[in-house]
Amino acid sequence: MAARRTLRTLALLAVAMVLTTAACTSNPDPGPTAPVTIPPPEQTHRDLPAPADPLPLSDAAAWSGVGQLRLAGQCTATLLDTGVPAGPAYVLTNGHCAGGWGSHPGYVLVDGDAEDAGSVAFGLVAGAAPGPVLDVVAVPYATMSRYDLAVVQLAGTLADAQGQGLRALPLVTSAPRTGDQVVNVGVPVRELAEQDWVLRTGTCTLGEPVDLLESEWCCGRGHQHHDVRRVRAWRPVRDQQPVRGPRRRCRGRAGPQLRGADRGCGVLLRGRRRVRPRGGLPAAAPA
Repeated sequence: MAARRTLRTLALLAVAMVLTTAACTSNPDPGPTAPVTIPPPEQTHRDLPAPADPLPLSDAAAWSGVGQLRLAGQCTATLLDTGVPAGPAYVLTNGHCAGGWGSHPGYVLVDGDAEDAGSVAFGLVAGAAPGPVLDVVAVPYATMSRYDLAVVQLAGTLADAQGQGLRALPLVTSAPRTGDQVVNVGVPVRELAEQDWVLRTGTCTLGEPVDLLESEWCCGRGHQHHDVRRVRAWRPVRDQQPVRGPRRRCRGRAGPQLRGADRGCGVLLRGRRRVRPRGGLPAAAPA
């Protein structure tokens, strides 16, 4: 019962955290635009910036709890400090990274078994020896219903993971404020050679929240980050004060194009709503 209460608390905190997420001010919010469609696949990533610099070795210990989930592709996942060392080890990632369980926008999975064999690889720091690899044993919570998040359970306890040198990150209890400087860390893979799948870090300034449109899913109040590209999943974003917990969901651009899942997000302007035109492609249209 204690483990179930802990999991329920984690899910509620994660959802509350999503609701208070702010957006980075890398680009100003765009003005109203006409309905748009998803570009052809060959054009999807051409305008993305270069990936951020690899995480310095000097910062490896601070971010040792950020790894790569190898379950439904390769996704960034963050070890959670639940405050219960004897309890299960959980990582936070995206719902669409949890396999078929979390891939439908209308489904919410609770207490599911791992659909496929998977693992999380930690210590992916350029120039350093790889860290531990922990097996996935269950997917206690996953959804793409607005929030696109999943809580994935690893083999062993939180204490076991910490005993292998992994630093778990706590969930925040309050949202950062507009104007705060934040740091985000992740493992980009899109269009990168496998040897370049390493932790990368970037910074930005939080601004007003925006709504993001990810294929046929709407990610409310999400970040716009332009400095760490192609990261498929939740990655930690912290302010430059004491370490804050993961609050990254999907990346956005202040531009008219919409993005498919794993390809970033389009910006859903305030006063506008998502509609599905003929052919099933999402578009932005006046409310």
